Amino acid sequence: MLLGAAEGAPDAGADAMEPEGEAVVYEEELLQNPYSMKLWIRYLQIKAEAPFGQRKLLFERALKALPGSYKLWCALAGCL
Repeated sequence: MLLGAAEGAPDAGADAMEPEGEAVVYEEELLQNPYSMKLWIRYLQIKAEAPFGQRKLLFERALKALPGSYKLWCALAGCL
């Protein structure tokens, strides 16, 4: 339990970041192979219409796993 959280109080941010649908498959695959460029790029493509905050977190995770990836940095900058 989180410190300072009221017992039985719902966590407002938990539902917002829980993967749904096709994203679950990508999350499971990325747990198995976090250094797969193809998986990250495909996941980012299916999240193209997601809210900015979700895409930002996804880019941060991808770049943490593959910091030297030109493709990821270029996708983040919008040049792909």
